[in-house]
Amino acid sequence: MSKYTKPSGFSLIELMIVIAIIGVLSAIAIPSYQNYLLSAKASEMYTYLDVAQLKVAEYMQGTGATDCAGITGDTTTGSNNVELYSIGISLSNFGLTGNCGIAVVGNPSAFQNQIVVLLSVGTVGSDGTLQWKNYTNNTSILPSATLITISGP
Repeated sequence: MSKYTKPSGFSLIELMIVIAIIGVLSAIAIPSYQNYLLSAKASEMYTYLDVAQLKVAEYMQGTGATDCAGITGDTTTGSNNVELYSIGISLSNFGLTGNCGIAVVGNPSAFQNQIVVLLSVGTVGSDGTLQWKNYTNNTSILPSATLITISGP
């Protein structure tokens, strides 16, 4: 008399269920991870912006100036994620007013071929303090900045 032994291992249905679960999790996780990477790259733009704002504040405090006209043209190329930043941009080109403007432009290859611009407008208040407000053309990557429309040259 022969004894029947149950085959060991997983059935095809069980394997298909596992693959389906992995597919659903991947469909949710991959876009979230890509958004996280863009946000991490955008944080470098804020680092360059902080350096430029500090440079402007030191200049204004040291010279007593009320604008950054004396440091106009201070343009520096950035890193892999930041194309360049420039102090003393013309705010009227963007329909903005203030005492000083700083632009930080993201490298399109780092941001999925999107042009990401971070503008910071410095305004000297009546009490003499310098206050900054940030604007961007892409609030999905830079959510803490105010959205403005920036057209091409």
